[in-house]
Order: sequence, then C-alpha cells, then structure tokens
Amino acid sequence: QQAVAPLIMFVGLIIFAETFSTAPSRHYPAIGIGLMPSVCDWALTNGMNYNSVGNSTYYGYVGLKSGGGAILASLVLTAICVHAIDRNYVHGMAWSVAAAVFSVFGLMHQDEVSAKSVGEPQSSYCAFRAGATTCPDRYTDCLSFGAPTCAPLASVATRFMTGYLVLAGFFAFFQFLQLRNYVGGVLPSIGEQDEKAYAEEKLKPSMVTETVKQVAAQAAEGEAHAEAAEAAQKESEDC
Repeated sequence: QQAVAPLIMFVGLIIFAETFSTAPSRHYPAIGIGLMPSVCDWALTNGMNYNSVGNSTYYGYVGLKSGGGAILASLVLTAICVHAIDRNYVHGMAWSVAAAVFSVFGLMHQDEVSAKSVGEPQSSYCAFRAGATTCPDRYTDCLSFGAPTCAPLASVATRFMTGYLVLAGFFAFFQFLQLRNYVGGVLPSIGEQDEKAYAEEKLKPSMVTETVKQVAAQAAEGEAHAEAAEAAQKESEDC
C-alpha cells in the first residue's frame, strides 16, 4: 500500500495538470468545485473527527462526501457549473434534474442507495448528541456507527432533491431570458473552437509554401543580379 500510494498521487497530479492545460480558463472555477467532493471524501475517510464538527457545518462535509458517490457528485457538479458558465441553460437544467433524481434515491449525498428510505433520516447525518439524553425538537433518535445520536426528522434526501430542482428552475428562467435576447447566447464549446481554428489554419499558407516562395524569390533575385553584372561586364568590354 505504501508503494502504490505515491504512484496513485503521481497519476492524479498528471491528470490534474492535463485538465487545466486542455480546459479553457473560464472553466477553471468548475474544475475547482468538482474537486471538492473527492477532497471531502478523503478528509472524512482519513480521520476527520465527527464529534468536533458542528451539526450545521457537518452537513456540508458529509453531503459532498456522499458515501461511495463522491466521483458521481464531482461529475454532476462540474457539468452543472460548466454549462452555467457557457450559458448552455438547457443542458444545465437537464443535469440539475438528473442530480435531483440521483439525490432522492441515494446515488448522491447519501451512504445508502434505496427508494424505501427516501422519507427516513439517513444514518450519515446522525451527527450529534450534544451530551443530552434526548434529541431536541424536530430531531429523532438514530444510530451512527452503533452509537445513539440525533438526526433531523425531515429527510435530507428530499432537501437535496428540492435544491437541485430549484436550480433547474433558475436554468429554465435564464433560458427564457436567452430566447428573449436578454442574455447572451451559448458560448462555443472547445470542439467547435478547435474546428474553427483548424478551418482558419487551412486557409493560411503553410510554412512549407512560404519557405518555397522565399527560396524562389531569392533565386530570382540572384539571377537578376547575375544578369545585371554580366550585362555591365559586357558593356565595359565593348567600350
């Protein structure tokens, strides 16, 4: 394990550098946000003290960790941010709806994938007891790693679902504004930019063509100088 860890870190750094070298600068914020679920997953998996984190802030950490779905959460959040930056509101709305479905069934932000536990408190969010023997209002008893703790009565899965659906509504609103020309159009994707640049490059003369032309011009100039020198020499001989 100690021998494999540096190799995995090296490959990760290579992929990280390649991502920033190929992505346009406007997508850098989306890449940074996409890294957060994996960072939180690493932090919680490798020893963050659950008891030292308050309940309200703990939601953010465990929500981004999302059990085994940190990579899926990174993918979805990055896609949503990229489409928001590119003003591609239709695709952003589709990704937001997909994220809502993933969240309500536990594929994102939960430790358990289940349709039966949608309305029940999730064990991941049994974060605190605060030294009390009973849970406060709007919280219920639950077990976290075998220890009695408290969890909100409201389902956390439905909260995430509601948040993503609200985000989809914002995308729909901006799409309406875009159709009315109140918002700028969709920015070109990287592929379209590359194809346009390639088409423009094809119209330009190649370096080989330019070199051949320069050599031909120098040869013609040399011949002209030689002919002029020969004519001058002949004229001097006649004199």
